[in-house]
Amino acid sequence: MKAVRYYAPGDIRIEELPVPRPGPGEITIRVRACSICGTDLKISRHGHHRIRPPRVLGHEIAGEVAELGAGVRGLAVADRVQVISAIPCGQCADCRRGRETVCAGQQTLGYHHDGGFAEYLKVPSAALAAGGVNLLPEGTGFAEASVTEPLACVLNGQELVGVGSGDVVVVVGTGPAGCLQARLARSRGAAQVLMVGVSK
Repeated sequence: MKAVRYYAPGDIRIEELPVPRPGPGEITIRVRACSICGTDLKISRHGHHRIRPPRVLGHEIAGEVAELGAGVRGLAVADRVQVISAIPCGQCADCRRGRETVCAGQQTLGYHHDGGFAEYLKVPSAALAAGGVNLLPEGTGFAEASVTEPLACVLNGQELVGVGSGDVVVVVGTGPAGCLQARLARSRGAAQVLMVGVSK
């Protein structure tokens, strides 16, 4: 399979790799869409202290189940799915309180495990155990589903600050996440949404 691998800042290579086979509790998916995050761009230019090269980047992933490892239940080959990027440990105090997004022991696809900039991706058993493989609703495209992770971040942020009916919301940044913030604020009933950006 073809894969995009990070070796060092400025050293990104397209390589041929074997298709990963799932072990017990794992699955392999055929990647149909993997969005490029601003973090991926930053890593490609400056690196990241949590990445040990070579590493396949990409963590905004949607595709089809290609193979099931032993013991996997609730999924079938050809299921259309979206995969979480950050895999919580499930054991720490934050995880036990339902705050998995701030788990200090979380592992991430594209950082600790090979990510989605490849034709196939092996999803670790810990991601499945955390409920991190989600079936796509009928009519949802792969490109749309690959933006689930940034949309989840946007939803989390607006729930934390309580965006609601009649609010005036200022979104700083006019990129994809900023656009998601603006659309979500409007759908939550904000009376006015202002966007501030530096792009010409």
